[in-house]
Amino acid sequence: MQRSEGSRDGDLQSGTSLVELLIAMGIFVIVGYFASTFYNRVTQSDAELSAKSSAQAELSRLNHFLDKDLKFREINQLVSLCTNPICLSFTIKRLAPGGASYSVRYGSSCKTFPASMSKYSNGPNGINFSKGSLENLPSPTTNNRTQCMRALDCVAGTYPVLNITVLNPPPSVTLPQYPTETPNLNGGRFAFNIVGAAICASQSTSSVVNGPTGPTNILQDHIMLEAAIISSANSLRIERKETVFSSNNLAKIQMLPN
Repeated sequence: MQRSEGSRDGDLQSGTSLVELLIAMGIFVIVGYFASTFYNRVTQSDAELSAKSSAQAELSRLNHFLDKDLKFREINQLVSLCTNPICLSFTIKRLAPGGASYSVRYGSSCKTFPASMSKYSNGPNGINFSKGSLENLPSPTTNNRTQCMRALDCVAGTYPVLNITVLNPPPSVTLPQYPTETPNLNGGRFAFNIVGAAICASQSTSSVVNGPTGPTNILQDHIMLEAAIISSANSLRIERKETVFSSNNLAKIQMLPN
């Protein structure tokens, strides 16, 4: 009888341990699930912040070249960069060190996604730069509203590229190291970088009172630089930088490059 009671006690202890083990395993599964979800969200947010920082840095770099080209335009070659409602390419005639001159062409085009980005070029995670898709992007701020990429209207499977081409470079003159293609998705890590870029220009007119002679019309070129990144929600987010520059040179001042 004593042996039988001891056997029942062992079975009871064994059953209690099994229930506790199952409960512990369930707790570990739940904690692991939430920990994994939290980690993924943090990783995605970190990727978006890195991509946003990269986009802003790239826009600042491109704007630096653009600003220099606009400042060093020849005063006798001043023409409006764009006479259409919007221009996806324009050319700036500017001076080079030593008195020479050359032209810089800024333009936007569509390029086919490389094989390394097939995950984003088609399927459920596909990125679409067409006008219709871009118009449906959430726009909590003005910076998230694209103008250049909408006008470019790249078809599915392609992405917007900003190109800079130097025309008629003077011999024996050191020119700025213009980036020829932005972005270049053919190599490197693209998850933390921009996945599209474009430039466009438009023109506006404003009147300025000029003493007794009355108002003077001043033409202004508006140049937009745009870069696209992948957000944490796996959708496009657009970063923008705009430059406004007068097409007139009323003071007749010529900036000279070093």
